[in-house]
Amino acid sequence: MLGGCRRIFHGLHHMRMKWHRRRFLWRASLFYNSVSFILVIAIGLTFALHYLLTKFSFFVNYNCSARSIKHITLYVVLQMVLIGTILLITILLGRLCNLFSNYSLEDCKYSKRMIDILGFTLKWLPSVAGLLMATLFTLQFTCLLWTQINTRQWCVNRFNESAVNAVRNCRMIHQGGAACKLNFKITTKKEIRNCNSVEYLKKKRIIYLSLADAAEGCTIEDISVCNAMDNVFNEKEVNWHSKELKGCLGRIPRDDEPLFDDLNPSDLYRYLFLANISGTLVSILIIIAFFVVRFVTVFDAIIYQPTNENDNACIKFMRPMTMWS
Repeated sequence: MLGGCRRIFHGLHHMRMKWHRRRFLWRASLFYNSVSFILVIAIGLTFALHYLLTKFSFFVNYNCSARSIKHITLYVVLQMVLIGTILLITILLGRLCNLFSNYSLEDCKYSKRMIDILGFTLKWLPSVAGLLMATLFTLQFTCLLWTQINTRQWCVNRFNESAVNAVRNCRMIHQGGAACKLNFKITTKKEIRNCNSVEYLKKKRIIYLSLADAAEGCTIEDISVCNAMDNVFNEKEVNWHSKELKGCLGRIPRDDEPLFDDLNPSDLYRYLFLANISGTLVSILIIIAFFVVRFVTVFDAIIYQPTNENDNACIKFMRPMTMWS
């Protein structure tokens, strides 16, 4: 343990020496490399959330319309695109800043044209990264507020265990897991999103597969239950009180029969809220670190962007988002 503490102390001391003695551009390199590391973790977690959301097996107990699920999926994809784009830019900027912090222009063996291209990229690409980071933060913060203002659209309502059984059976029907061939028309693969809508479950009468007796069970993988549902879809009579079917509700629930857990939010809402608040906080920390490095460092004149009243509106708008102003 003592050796570990010594290594940490030595690492911090080495970092402090670099901070004060290296070229100032090294500080920007440290910032962009650190941001890249954070964004690698962020895009991995966001991808995992998208995978679980579209797999239709992990999140089960939420009540939500297909339209809301579509919007949530679109939000997650948009966030992945933004994070991925910023990640690529910060990796490039980290490499460029490290290059120019180790070598002066006179030491570089690249052609003058290549130096001009690298210099132009280093000077203006941080503005693009800053704009994308501001866009990502705005998106995350807006959605964080949205999850509190309009919780229903973010799938806050939670089915109870009885209704969750109907959701699982609905998904098995859509994924071809039924024990028999059903007279059930599926228009598109994305129709599976509707399985978490109570209106859809009632309209298609899949709500019949809610649990009436948890000890008995009710699954479409059981041939008796499957044949019973096929009879329902074909408008035939079914004896839901038979021994094989007594675990199933076998009808539309009455108004006084609860389908929802009023005490707890759905698992999907919890994950989305956690993702929104975590993403917002991380973005705030990155922005704070950006301004700290910017204000404690005087960068080389070759990349510095002084204020000029003759600049066009676009440059004036982008200047606060770069470290070189």
